Amino acid sequence: MDIDTILAGFTRVFDSKPALVASCPARINLIGEHIDYNQGHVLPMAINYRIWLGLRENKENTHCLFSDLDKKLIEIHVRGDAQQRHWTNFVFGALEVLGLKDKIHGLDFFYASNIPIGAGVSSSAAISIVTLEALNALFNLGHSKKELSLLGQRIEHEKIGVKCGIMDQFAVCLSKKDMALLLDTLDNSYKYIPFDLPGTCLGIIDSDVSRSLNNSAYNERRMECERISNLICEKGIAKKDLALTKLSDSQYEKATAVLDENLRKRLRHIHSEEKRVLDFCNALRNKEIDRVGTLLNNTHKSLSHDYEVSIPELDYLVDKANDNSDVFGARLIGAGFGGCVLVLCKEGKWKEVTGPLLEEYSKKFH
Repeated sequence: MDIDTILAGFTRVFDSKPALVASCPARINLIGEHIDYNQGHVLPMAINYRIWLGLRENKENTHCLFSDLDKKLIEIHVRGDAQQRHWTNFVFGALEVLGLKDKIHGLDFFYASNIPIGAGVSSSAAISIVTLEALNALFNLGHSKKELSLLGQRIEHEKIGVKCGIMDQFAVCLSKKDMALLLDTLDNSYKYIPFDLPGTCLGIIDSDVSRSLNNSAYNERRMECERISNLICEKGIAKKDLALTKLSDSQYEKATAVLDENLRKRLRHIHSEEKRVLDFCNALRNKEIDRVGTLLNNTHKSLSHDYEVSIPELDYLVDKANDNSDVFGARLIGAGFGGCVLVLCKEGKWKEVTGPLLEEYSKKFH
């Protein structure tokens, strides 16, 4: 898929060329799962899946939206609203947070994407950001990429009902080729770290189990974190505004003594995952491949046993992948409850690793 494909598709649907074309990548998070909403460090990077948007003004009072996924032309009055629980909510959310809703004539939107939906690679962040970037350019609004990332998070919170952290929007908006983005979600500062592990291959395996964040336990996990913060504040262990990822080892030990087993496990993941992110960055800088693999495996164990966001399908894929001597490490990516598994293996061994694995997986779960 490239810009010529988008131009041809837009012309086929709207009988003219778009005023502009924008695109946005999907992302994986190498490590730092479920701590972006706990003001921790995360390490996402862009991958070679993208969403494209052709856009133009149509001078009418109707927004016309077309996606190559459902191949339906949707027409909505400029003062109307998107369909409930539908991808058009992201589009109307972008118009709203940019202050354009009810203030402009109609627009023609043509979306094309090869990003798998519900696979944990930020398809929702990608559609938000590509729409924001295109509207920002078309109307010369002058927003920076960082500002657009924050607006993308607002769309999730206010229009979609998912109280996500900022990682996904920053990752798809600010990532660079062959670079991991080390983001501190406490203050949104970031730096780039080269992803260069010679002799390795990094890929994802889709479990084909899709999940919808606002229908999953995602928001429940956020509420559990809020309960932990409230409890340790009440006990005088830490101030209310101190992020859980920033607890000292001493504060962490005191907190575990006052929490029930369920909340204790949640905090154990948060505390250990923050340390793993920084350890992972050092391993990347030093090209310590085995250490990187071990940290991936440890994160999966923590997500599965302590944060409890894995499912049998994901655990199976990770365990079976690690049975192969050509694999350095593997873990679920995204929020969990479905989606993809990230696998780091020896270069040139991807098909040998995934072929038999997917065959066994299909027999067991399909």
